[in-house]
Amino acid sequence: MIQTTPPRFHRTAPLFSLIAAAALAAACQPPSSSGGNGGSGGSGGAGQGGSGAGTTETGTGGTGAGSGGTDTGTGGAGTGGTGTGTGGTGAGTGSGGTGPVYTTCEALEPAFAAETQKIRSCTKNEECGQVLNGTSCGCTRDWVARLDADTTHFYELIEQGNALECDLPLISTCDCPGTDGFECTADGICQWSYL
Repeated sequence: MIQTTPPRFHRTAPLFSLIAAAALAAACQPPSSSGGNGGSGGSGGAGQGGSGAGTTETGTGGTGAGSGGTDTGTGGAGTGGTGTGTGGTGAGTGSGGTGPVYTTCEALEPAFAAETQKIRSCTKNEECGQVLNGTSCGCTRDWVARLDADTTHFYELIEQGNALECDLPLISTCDCPGTDGFECTADGICQWSYL
């Protein structure tokens, strides 16, 4: 029978206990404030941005052409002075005539006879035909003048003679004998052509 010597653990137990205690103490120590470098963060995935086509709206601003009001004031109408001068007047009482104005019958009657001769003179029947209305109270007793005669002054002289109460040789027969147009008499005076 083989005898073995029992191990001598009682001499090494204290050393083992010290090692175990030291290991336990190290495990219970708080981590150091200066830790090691952390690992680099992973790269994030590359996202694809949406490729939308934006709409561009172009606004046109209104252009207002403002017209300023124009007030036109009307000044009051002033009244000019009225002149009191009187223009000179011609001799006699007539106005706007074509011939002289007479103030006496002695001067007017010869002028009336001359004017009558002037407008009634003729050389042939065809020249006659202008009736001098008012020279008689009978319709076909009125005097007759040439068709081309200007009788304006003739009637002016009658008006002047009436105003002066002159004795003008006007026919006063008041009847209307029948006629066949007009004629130029042998004396060269226009008159009715009586039947």
